[in-house]
Amino acid sequence: MTEKHCPQPQVVWDLFAGSGGVGLEFLSRGSHSVIFVERLNKALSCLRLNLGECGLKDPGNLAAQKTSVIAASVEDFLDAPEKFGVTQQPDLVFLDPPYGQSWMKKTVPLLVACRLVGPKTFFLAEHVTDDPFENTASEKYRRESPQGEKGRASNRKSA
Repeated sequence: MTEKHCPQPQVVWDLFAGSGGVGLEFLSRGSHSVIFVERLNKALSCLRLNLGECGLKDPGNLAAQKTSVIAASVEDFLDAPEKFGVTQQPDLVFLDPPYGQSWMKKTVPLLVACRLVGPKTFFLAEHVTDDPFENTASEKYRRESPQGEKGRASNRKSA
């Protein structure tokens, strides 16, 4: 899905990163950097282990410069990414929040308000269909491809 809408994203934000599998996949496909944002300690431990297994944890490794792990809530990160040392606009923001907690309704307005998210930023989300990826205050987003109880959504921020 991303190749059609956002060919080869260079800067990726993996929100609700969990074990980091999606962000690692973007790195393996040539993305320049991935910012992993996760607040849960167990998930952070798994994420750091996975980065180490991929050779991305060693500061002497050039590839280590491609990743940053932000141990914070997505809300805090989107409110002030600069506070966490993030200054580059992302080409792609991927989010796969915990299901059943209305995270999409909470997160989409934060993405719209985030200073570093621009009109060329592409969003890709996996979510349950009863928590859609849309902004009810405007029609800046559209949903695509509902798949059973899960859905995938994508769009760009309006200019």
